[in-house]
Amino acid sequence: YGGSPGGGPPGDPWDPDGGGDPPAGPGGGGGGDGPRRKLFHAKPDANAYPTLKSNKDFDQWYSVFITTARAQGFYALFDSNYVPLDQESASELRRMNEWFYAVLQKIIKTTKGKVIVKEHFHDCDCFHILHALIQDAHTSVEGTLESVETLNWLTRVKYSTTKGSAVEFIIHYDEVLTRYNDSKTNAQDKLSDSIQKLFLQQAFIDIKVLNDISAREQENMCSNGAHMSYSYEKYKEVLTNAATRFDVNHKLLPPSRSRRANMTMIEESEDEVGQPDGMDSPPDDPTHLQAFAAMRDPSVRLPDQHWTQLSSTGKKNWHQFDDHDKKVLMASQPPAPRFRCTSLVETPHPSACGER
Repeated sequence: YGGSPGGGPPGDPWDPDGGGDPPAGPGGGGGGDGPRRKLFHAKPDANAYPTLKSNKDFDQWYSVFITTARAQGFYALFDSNYVPLDQESASELRRMNEWFYAVLQKIIKTTKGKVIVKEHFHDCDCFHILHALIQDAHTSVEGTLESVETLNWLTRVKYSTTKGSAVEFIIHYDEVLTRYNDSKTNAQDKLSDSIQKLFLQQAFIDIKVLNDISAREQENMCSNGAHMSYSYEKYKEVLTNAATRFDVNHKLLPPSRSRRANMTMIEESEDEVGQPDGMDSPPDDPTHLQAFAAMRDPSVRLPDQHWTQLSSTGKKNWHQFDDHDKKVLMASQPPAPRFRCTSLVETPHPSACGER
């Protein structure tokens, strides 16, 4: 829980005297003969450490706390493998513990946490203080209830367009799931990769276009003879790509984001509800004529070139859609209309998986 593998960075940043060469310290930063390079020096700052007021915030607090401690050169305090090699190193470690104990007295505000810190008033053993704080946070009633509530949310929440952007929902869901797993100290208590993926699938079960990703995954496995399904991270990636298109089609993104396409910022005319700018009348080109007609009144018949590419399961599912759903799917990806180009911007590429 925060041990520093392989010792610390070259050059000991902890220099209580405020100058000169760094003393002999953990990780081979000091000691020895000859000139030494001081690659980094950070003045200890007690105000840089976050305050712990509730165990429900412990995991987020711990992440900032241990990162700050390492940056300021206190990695030896929380490295279970570090043992002082000589008297000078032992004295250095003692001074670091004494200074950091004062920091813990200031920032630990939980009831049990204050008791834990006070128990080490004489030895200033910061390593064992942090260890006890971790155990308290993960075994306390407050921490347990928070964990149960989080798991209930992960298993029951369902996305709908009333919740806003599908992409932002995925990001938030992943953050909550990550926090839940990070709160578990034992590997057997963490959600497995397959369970994480299942929970994410269930969250989108009411959105057919996005839920169909699972069906297409199974079809690909059968058609390609593959035996490996998507990992959670891969499924999240594919789902996010599809959700990006879903957000644009349902206007769930801010205008500045939903109007970005093909590396250009497009400018729509005042009559965008009717015909797109530059298409006051159907063009002469047959391809554009078909696109124009599809945008005004989408056909419910899937084009032959697309129909022949569907698997038997896909064809069966297509026939189960009502005409309204078919029209929505047919109109979801029309050829890009001829908008006026005003400026170049960075734009994510459309999903490769589609939403048919």
